Amino acid sequence: MSTSSRIEPKLSVVICTYNRSDLLKLCLESLTRQTAPADLFEVLVVDNNSPDDTAEVVRSFQGKTGVEFRYCLEKQVGLSFARNTGYREARAPWIAYLDDDAKARPDFVERAVWMTENTDYPFFGGLDIPWYPFGKPAWYQDRYASSRYRHKTIATLTGDEHAFGCVMVMRKDILERFNGFNTAIGMRGNVVGYNEETELQNRLRAEGLLIGYDPDLVIDHAVAPHKLRIDWFFQSAFAHGRDKIRSGMTGSGGFHLFLIAVTGLALTFVDLVKNSFKLAFSKNYHIENWLIDTFRKAAKRVGMVYTGLVEREGERVRG
Repeated sequence: MSTSSRIEPKLSVVICTYNRSDLLKLCLESLTRQTAPADLFEVLVVDNNSPDDTAEVVRSFQGKTGVEFRYCLEKQVGLSFARNTGYREARAPWIAYLDDDAKARPDFVERAVWMTENTDYPFFGGLDIPWYPFGKPAWYQDRYASSRYRHKTIATLTGDEHAFGCVMVMRKDILERFNGFNTAIGMRGNVVGYNEETELQNRLRAEGLLIGYDPDLVIDHAVAPHKLRIDWFFQSAFAHGRDKIRSGMTGSGGFHLFLIAVTGLALTFVDLVKNSFKLAFSKNYHIENWLIDTFRKAAKRVGMVYTGLVEREGERVRG
C-alpha cells in the first residue's frame, strides 16, 4: 500500500532512541506482531543523533510488513528534544511513547486505542515489567526496575503517582497546548536526567486534567547492564534529586533545603536500623540490597540540596 493511499493512523507509536540499535531492533520487532490492524497505527523512530547504525535498523523494517515505520533525525541531543520532535512529526491524534529498550506486548496498540476511545483521559500510562536480556544478579529485585502501582483496574493517578516515561499515551493537541516536554531536564545522550514526563504531568494537573493508568497496557522493559551495578542506583538517585529542583517540582529556598537535609539524616538513620535487621535475619536480603535500600533515598536528597545550593549561589553571583 502506498503512503498516499494509507488511512490516517489513530495512534503514533513514538520511539526516541540514542545509540542502542540492538535493543531498538527488538522493540521494533515487537511492533510487527501486534493484534491491531497494521493501518491503525504508525511507528515513528526519532534518532537523537546516534553514532551507531540506528538509521539502517529502521530502514530494515520499512516496507517489510503492513506497519508503517518512519524515521526522523533530531540532532539536538536530549530526550525532551527528541520527544518534542516526535509529537510534531506524528500524524495521529494520539501519541504513545515507548522507550527504545522496551518490547510492546502483542495487544499493546489494540489496548492503547481502546483506552483512547473508551475513557476520557487525555494522558495515561501503563505497566512496565522488568526484562533481563543481560542476566540478573542474585541480589537484584524486580522492585528496583518497576514501580508498580496498587491499581488492578483502570484508575486515576493521584498525589505522587505519575505515568512512567517508558510507556505513556497522550493526545497530540495536549502536547501542542502545553508546548511538550521541558528541554531543560531529562536524559541527554549518556548523561543521566529525569523528571521531564513528571513535570509535564504536573502542568496538566495544574490545569485540572486527569492522568490515567491502565494495568493492562503492558510492556517488557529491559534492565541494561549498567543498571545492574550498585553505583547506578546512587548516580540515578542524585540525578532524580537534581532534576526535581531544576524542574521546580520542589522548593529551593534555604529553609526548605535545610528541612530536606535534616529530615533526610533522620530517615536515613531509621532505614539504617531497619535494613540492618533485614540483613542480619533474612537469607534473601543481600549486602547490595542493604546499601541500596539504606542510602539511595539519601543520595536523592543530596542531589536536591546540592543543586539548590548551587543554583542559589549562581543567582547571588548574577545578582
